[in-house]
Amino acid sequence: MKDPDLEAYVEAIEGHLRARRGVEHILSPRDFALARKWHEAAVPLATVLVGMDRAFESAREVTSLAFCRRRKRSPRERSRGCCAASSSSSRR
Repeated sequence: MKDPDLEAYVEAIEGHLRARRGVEHILSPRDFALARKWHEAAVPLATVLVGMDRAFESAREVTSLAFCRRRKRSPRERSRGCCAASSSSSRR
């Protein structure tokens, strides 16, 4: 990675997964692509982390960022049927 902002974003996501799972975690290529897409769409890191927390609250075996994808959207955004990535204006 050459983009320090993207690197920090991905490292924060990996760290959060590591802390929640209690084991070392590095994003798979699929999960990295998803994180990069959110970063490029300026999805705030806090939105991603809250979505990850929601996923862990609703399921015991969260193993990937892709699993958390649906939980990063707010209830209002889910009811409108739009993705947080398309409505967010700032990354952090």
